[in-house]
Amino acid sequence: MDMLFSDLNESTFSAETVFTDEVIDGSDAQVSEIRNALDEIADVLEDVAEAVDDVEDDVEAGIDELEIDNAKVEAELEKIEDTLEVLEETLDEIEEILEETVSDESIEDDLDDIEDALEDIEEDIDDIEDALEGEHDEDEDDDDIEAELNEIVEDLEEIKVAIADVLEGELNETTIEDDLDEIVDDLEDLVEELEDIEDDLEYGAQGEEGGDEDAIEASLDAIEAVVEQLDATLDELEEALQGADNEDIEAALEDIEDVWEDLEEAIEDIEEEFEANGEDEPDDGEGEDTDIADALGEIAETLSTVSGQLEGIAEDLTGEGDSGESETILPDFEEATFEPGTIADNPYFSLTPGSVYSYELEVVDEETGEISLENNQVFVTYETKTILGVAAQVVRDREYVDGLLVEDTFDWFAQDTAGNVWYMGEFSTSFEYDDDGKLIGTNNDGSWEAGVDGALPGFLMKAAPMVGDDYYQEFYPGAAEDEAQVVSVDAFASIGFGAYENVLQTFETTALEPDAREFKYYAPGVGLVLIESLDEELEAEESTELTAIEMFDQFVFGQVGSEKIVGGEGDDYLEGGAGKDTIAGGLGDDKILGGAGNDVLRGDLNRRQSQNGDDGGDDVIYGGAGNDRIGGKGGNDILYGDEGNDRLWGDAGDDLLNGGAGRDRVTGGSGSDIFVLAAGEGKDLFMDFEIGVDFIGLSEGLSFEDLAFNRNQITFGDEILAVLRGVKTLSLTEADFVTV
Repeated sequence: MDMLFSDLNESTFSAETVFTDEVIDGSDAQVSEIRNALDEIADVLEDVAEAVDDVEDDVEAGIDELEIDNAKVEAELEKIEDTLEVLEETLDEIEEILEETVSDESIEDDLDDIEDALEDIEEDIDDIEDALEGEHDEDEDDDDIEAELNEIVEDLEEIKVAIADVLEGELNETTIEDDLDEIVDDLEDLVEELEDIEDDLEYGAQGEEGGDEDAIEASLDAIEAVVEQLDATLDELEEALQGADNEDIEAALEDIEDVWEDLEEAIEDIEEEFEANGEDEPDDGEGEDTDIADALGEIAETLSTVSGQLEGIAEDLTGEGDSGESETILPDFEEATFEPGTIADNPYFSLTPGSVYSYELEVVDEETGEISLENNQVFVTYETKTILGVAAQVVRDREYVDGLLVEDTFDWFAQDTAGNVWYMGEFSTSFEYDDDGKLIGTNNDGSWEAGVDGALPGFLMKAAPMVGDDYYQEFYPGAAEDEAQVVSVDAFASIGFGAYENVLQTFETTALEPDAREFKYYAPGVGLVLIESLDEELEAEESTELTAIEMFDQFVFGQVGSEKIVGGEGDDYLEGGAGKDTIAGGLGDDKILGGAGNDVLRGDLNRRQSQNGDDGGDDVIYGGAGNDRIGGKGGNDILYGDEGNDRLWGDAGDDLLNGGAGRDRVTGGSGSDIFVLAAGEGKDLFMDFEIGVDFIGLSEGLSFEDLAFNRNQITFGDEILAVLRGVKTLSLTEADFVTV
């Protein structure tokens, strides 16, 4: 009962992840890899040029009024210039070798781009030197700037050595790829160091609800499920009555069968009429569909009651009834039949591949009053795992507490031909942290697989649940013994995501944790919408609610290490691991998460400095922990820097940019963008905010009246929230602000 659902074997989950150390296969692939690596170097050097240009602007404008020792700074700049000259000579040598060994104009173009970027850096350094010719007094920041410039020199020396290694490799496939990757990494580090200097100079002075048709279809599905179960019950009754001398019972049973045939015909007529009407324009009669749905719901409930009565009769006749208390049933898996390729479509528990269900719970500490936020994400993957000869669907369920992953579970489910969804097992990993949030251990307690060590499958959801049903959901004695009892089939559940009628309510417990009690609520056509943790009086103490449902065409989860992940043409969910990842979405509306590490995240495959003209979707990108570089590219994107000192570019489209915690640099690009302010998350720099075009977003807890404006700053109390480059903030009005 730790998670909403359970899990998938990690070895069965494949991700189309492009690793940076992949060996190039064949000469064509070799040329392509060289071209890509050089293209990345060019991109990074363009960023270097931009960063140096920013330093020039800041020094020339004197906006920070820093006191700088010209002699020390100029000495370091001279060292950088010397190293750049060596780099240019080395690039010339690479060009000569390529002319003799490789015939590919695109590589030559990439080398030209690198040379152009180096020239831009040299010109900008010259401009910085010119800007520094004015008189400045020394201050305590001199040594810091000098030290940072020294580090840049060292990095450039390392880059020079790396390029020399490329020459020594004489175009060996693996050597070139590895060495160029190292060059890219070193250049990225260089960009960060230049940005740190710029920061020193810059900051020195400063639910959609479904329609009625869905409700009707859900009700019809529920009725059909009950019909199937009742057919089976009638067969049991007939078998029990064989040889019995009771004409009255036999006559009553025949009457039931006659009515039953009429009922089945009526259901078929309703389905045909409903399908026919679905092709026409909607009726103008208000509430007619709703009335139909309600009526069908009442029919389903009545049939459920009748089914329970008939089952009671069958138990009396066969002697299988109990003396009063409900008995938990362990479903008989051997009696179930399965069709290959079945996707679970039980109205209360459907598993459409690509679905992501998000749940949220706020927990208040009774002693301290502190609030912890628990989140669950449930991914219905496109993967299957064969268990007991059945292809079970794989569902990944991850639980977070205040942003820390505490449990990662892969569940396995399979639906039989009768519509029952079987719980086939789970592989769960729990993560333990110390008080500082450092991972100190993991375990796989609670994991089980049907058919292994005596573990047996149970029902996660019956085809036609009826009040009083009591069954095991999982059965692995001593490790997994969850059971459920149906409390209601017509409950009502209202949450922030929506309000639902004809909801299935179950009471779930486990003998392994006697104090763990839950009510779960399953809405027809939606699934699990609400979980209530209960006290001894069965009163709700905490409530976990459904907050979002999303759909994706593929899931790619990164592993440990630095990776390259590229999306496809559809809507992708792309997530990096703990390393320094490079992730780019494709043409669809993608969701990208960098995770830990200093990541490079792009909404699509357009270039950073200028759009290629490729279509880009409306993407949502989260940087995660680390100092990330995030570009929305084409489309109307939403960017979150999260923790760390991040750089955000909205690029084309109307974007929302939220730097998150840390000192962030935010560039909107073209379009009408929203730059988000947040208290307590660090001072951000808004690079290109334009009054009358862009907006400033006020996060929770901020209002226009709370803010103060001074020069190019926006403050909240004693805290500087943001610096707006080139904007006198006193000219801002309330019309320039929106609530986000």
